[in-house]
Amino acid sequence: MKKDFDLARKIMVDNQIRPVGVTNFALLASLGQVAREFFVPKNRTALAYSDVDHKLSDNSYLMAPASFARLAQLADVKSSDIVLVVGCGTAYSVAVLANICNAVVGIESDKNLVEMAEEALSSLNIGNGVVLQKDTTQGVPSEAPFDVILVEGEVEEIPQALFKQLRDGGKLVAVLNDGGYGSASVFVKSGKDISKRVEFELKTPALSSLGKAQEFAL
Repeated sequence: MKKDFDLARKIMVDNQIRPVGVTNFALLASLGQVAREFFVPKNRTALAYSDVDHKLSDNSYLMAPASFARLAQLADVKSSDIVLVVGCGTAYSVAVLANICNAVVGIESDKNLVEMAEEALSSLNIGNGVVLQKDTTQGVPSEAPFDVILVEGEVEEIPQALFKQLRDGGKLVAVLNDGGYGSASVFVKSGKDISKRVEFELKTPALSSLGKAQEFAL
């Protein structure tokens, strides 16, 4: 079965991810290495590499491979970066980014998903990625500042607490619900200011645990 998953992983990268414009070599290499089957519900392992969003709980999804890859490329994670993933689910994103950067902290509000994430990361011997059960609206102030914050799921607004945890020059990547469609957006911190740019339209499942919060004033 392992050989079948290896082939499925290669097909995923070649047929789903490269065609949508993902060219970052380190990201492609990590996507081709991380065993995605460890991060889906056990009754869906055969579909682990399908181009679909996997429902993990009533409020959480594992994003489709191509959608996640496009957001991860937008984050432009560097080898020295400390990264925060908000709403990481079972931590597939943590595992992928851990191969690229210095360290990754994933936060997830669902205790069961955190336990699944810890098991998956341990099984793959990922030592520079950790998942914490936290209120996703609050981030992890004790580990801040972060070079990159990736919000894994569509949201209506970004909590101020997350922007405050960015390093000067750091960036936050999220899909914002804008009138019924999703906009993949990058926020960059410069001193006390936050700039925003919209890169492309992208429809992903909502990250309901983030809820509605006061948006940072641009």
